[in-house]
Amino acid sequence: MTDAGVRAFEMVAALDYERTAGSPQEAQAARSIVSALHSIGLSPHTQTFEIPLYQITRASFSVTSPASNALFFGVTGYGHSGNTPPEGLEAPFIYIENGEDSLLAQASGCIALLNIHPTPTLYHKMEAANVAGFVSISGAIDDDRRSTDLERRSLRIGRHVTSAEGGIPGLCIRAEDAARLLAAKPKRCKIILQQQTFFGQSANIIADIPGTGHSEETILFSAHYDSVPFSHGSYDNASGSAILLELCRFFKDNPLRRPCRFVWCGAEEIGLEGSRHYARSLSPDSLRQIVLNINIDLAGQLIGVNHAVVSAEESLCHILQFLAAHSEIGLTVRQGIFPSDASSFADVGIPAVTLYRTGAGGHSRKDTACLLHPLALQKTYDLALELTRYLGDSMVFPVSRAIPENVRQPLNDYFARTAGS
Repeated sequence: MTDAGVRAFEMVAALDYERTAGSPQEAQAARSIVSALHSIGLSPHTQTFEIPLYQITRASFSVTSPASNALFFGVTGYGHSGNTPPEGLEAPFIYIENGEDSLLAQASGCIALLNIHPTPTLYHKMEAANVAGFVSISGAIDDDRRSTDLERRSLRIGRHVTSAEGGIPGLCIRAEDAARLLAAKPKRCKIILQQQTFFGQSANIIADIPGTGHSEETILFSAHYDSVPFSHGSYDNASGSAILLELCRFFKDNPLRRPCRFVWCGAEEIGLEGSRHYARSLSPDSLRQIVLNINIDLAGQLIGVNHAVVSAEESLCHILQFLAAHSEIGLTVRQGIFPSDASSFADVGIPAVTLYRTGAGGHSRKDTACLLHPLALQKTYDLALELTRYLGDSMVFPVSRAIPENVRQPLNDYFARTAGS
């Protein structure tokens, strides 16, 4: 093992704190990454952008019938899902499980309990079904309340809703409480949701390493550095941010034929805000010059499996399988999309691949540096290094700049739009 895994772990440990989008802690993490880049000898710049934020001021859920005394359950409110009237919204209760059509057909004017966080497709089905409000279930029925948190969820602007003001008001409830709720056989219930929406600021951090030739073909690396609420985000995704720093360090001293650009994306966890902003900011000429995005999101756990999700032509799958076998690295490869920053770049026509390693504790308070190990960080670093050296020094870039239809359609679905829109 080189020192890359050890240094990456040290960087993860330095970022081992909650870093939600738009928070002072996210800005602190950005400063740490900039400082690390300066120590390598690079001169990064930051790209700031506005992000939609919210503050829940009141959220409650109660059963009003048939109980003679109202039953109350602890809940959190969905950001950007709109507000109820101040006095609340009372309506018939219905359990629609995973949102099957046969149950949605009975949900008009009701407050619906869902097993799952609504995807954009399901949310729009609820709109069409005239659902009055929704409550989604958080966690598992056997969760220990002392060591788990009730999720703070948000709808995505541009995917679920068209504006920060939202639409169908929504809440989140623990699975254990949802089971008690269903056992009470409620006929009617009442939800209250009041929230304020506003704009905050996040930033992308960008560093360039020139190539020795082929200056018209740039390889773009990405990783996000923010976290979800309650989580230190060491696995998701201080790990990828730290690996990018180590790749920077290597290619600073060992430049490739092709230039490398590194982007640490802010506000990924609230809807890929940083990568989408960066992708939209590229001029047509700059966009054409980027031949591939290598995105790293989730790494560092000893027990796990390495994966590559290829949002590009199938030939890149074969290249990855060859390099993994040649380097004796276990790797599962598939063509498709991954819900991370690579999707933002594939969406504007840049072939992309996300490298990730399965593990435990993501999106929870358990996601701390204690989950990670230098040996596992080294594995993902080695894979990214092998792929970049092979592609970056090829006489002719071996991956065409095209997004095939079997990737384009999932992108349309992910970004909640029809093909061609």
